[in-house]
Amino acid sequence: MRHQRKWLGWVGVATPTRVVVAYPGESRELNVVVKGPKSHVVEVVVKGLPERVAIAIISPDKSVAPFTSTITVKVSPGAPPGSYPFELAVHDATGEELLGESP
Repeated sequence: MRHQRKWLGWVGVATPTRVVVAYPGESRELNVVVKGPKSHVVEVVVKGLPERVAIAIISPDKSVAPFTSTITVKVSPGAPPGSYPFELAVHDATGEELLGESP
């Protein structure tokens, strides 16, 4: 069974930056404020970040909105220099609906 996801424009997500600059072996944090839908269990997911380059740790990755998640991006010591775009996705965890994405 395939889940169908639809865009729900009323979700609120605020991030302070769209670019994370880090060198091999470093870590960077960014906070994601999830404003809604209120009283829904919402999940924050990072997609598209190559594991050989870096890992993203999300805390909490799932909670009742509104809440703030901290995303820690840990760059591998042997990561080659370059630009590595990734996406931030927010899902309604109870309804499996995509609430928003940010490249």
